[in-house]
Amino acid sequence: MIRRSRNVLLSKLLLVALTLPGTTSVEAQEQLLPWLSGSWVAHAFGGELHERWESGSDGSVVKADGYFIMDGDTTYSETVVIGELGATIYLVAHLSTGGVLVWEAVHSERDMMWFENSSNSNPRRIEYMLGSTGTFTRTLYRHEGGEAVATELVFRKR
Repeated sequence: MIRRSRNVLLSKLLLVALTLPGTTSVEAQEQLLPWLSGSWVAHAFGGELHERWESGSDGSVVKADGYFIMDGDTTYSETVVIGELGATIYLVAHLSTGGVLVWEAVHSERDMMWFENSSNSNPRRIEYMLGSTGTFTRTLYRHEGGEAVATELVFRKR
């Protein structure tokens, strides 16, 4: 219960901090985060995931509005923010169902970054990796029946 309360508090603080100009920076991710800017689509789960990523006006955060279309209907949407609070970088997802989930960046390289939240089972880890020009892959890692399962989503720039 304490970990859940901490995550809820952290997510609220991060969302507030990311809306204030000049309070965040993502200097360590100079390659990855600007790469995400633009409109993307991935075919997955029997439908299409659409995302529009943009950098903050001061280049300090990256935000995406995304939605899932299946059989012509939007069935899900979320807003995702990647930004730094203190010395830690977080990925925060605000779901259309009203929930907020938080993952902490645990690894970053020139063309890859991953986030983890050990108290969340689906997904427990989210990995972003740059591909060839105009693509990136997001891999979602979850635990299912005691097994680790990965779902790879390949996004193409529109």
